[in-house]
Amino acid sequence: MFAELQAIKERLSSIRSRLAGGADIDTLHRVDRVMNIVVESEGKIWLRTKVGKPMLADLQTAVDKAYRAMGNDIKEGFEAALREVEEMAGRIDAESQRRGMVVT
Repeated sequence: MFAELQAIKERLSSIRSRLAGGADIDTLHRVDRVMNIVVESEGKIWLRTKVGKPMLADLQTAVDKAYRAMGNDIKEGFEAALREVEEMAGRIDAESQRRGMVVT
C-alpha cells in the first residue's frame, strides 16, 4: 500500500469521526464514498505512474484542506472543500474505470 493512500485514509477517518456527532447522513455518505474509492484504489499500479502521482497529490491536498476547514465554519468552508475532495476522488475513480476496460 502506498504511504500517500494510507495518509489519505487516516485523514478521511479523522474527518468522519469528527462528523459522526453532528453532521447529517448525506455528508457522512459523501465521506464514505470517497473512502471507498481510496480503499478500492489501494492496489492500482497506475497510481505509481506520472499520471497517478499528481492525482494522489491533488487528493491529499484536498483532503487536508477539508480537514482544516472543519475547524472553521463547518457549513460553508467544509462543504466547498468536501466537493473538491469528491471531485479529485471522482477523477481517480474515472481513470481506474478507464484503465480497467478491456478491448476484446
